[in-house]
Amino acid sequence: MVFKPKPGVVATPVFRPAPAAYKDYAEPAYVEVLCGTPEAEIYYTVDGPVPQKDLAPSRRYSSPVRVEAGQTIRAVAYRVGGWTQSRMAEGYYGPPKEPVASAPAETQPASAPARPATGTSAAGPPAAPARLPVAPASSPAGTMPAK
Repeated sequence: MVFKPKPGVVATPVFRPAPAAYKDYAEPAYVEVLCGTPEAEIYYTVDGPVPQKDLAPSRRYSSPVRVEAGQTIRAVAYRVGGWTQSRMAEGYYGPPKEPVASAPAETQPASAPARPATGTSAAGPPAAPARLPVAPASSPAGTMPAK
């Protein structure tokens, strides 16, 4: 009896050597693209868009792919018979990229109100102001009547 897995989601392709393991940037990498789902077809692009089955510039994988330093390889696997395509695998083969400076967070000027103008906040409506006891008119100033 031949084992036939139930249709499902095709396994995400993996690259060998792994992008993080490749350090010889002076030479191109020859990357194998592997998939754990039997009978899956792998499509890839190098420095291109998300690979799509039978759609240029995607190519069907058949042998290790030459990837130059600084290039990115992307791969997606497909299998006929009711299977859902894999997630896209992506690998950058090159020296670490310079970190991209993020835009500074928006800040409010010092004169801005501490809460939204609507009188509500993420925690809900504002609490009622606290009521402080007021001394009766007959008490000396600054003293409180006994309870």
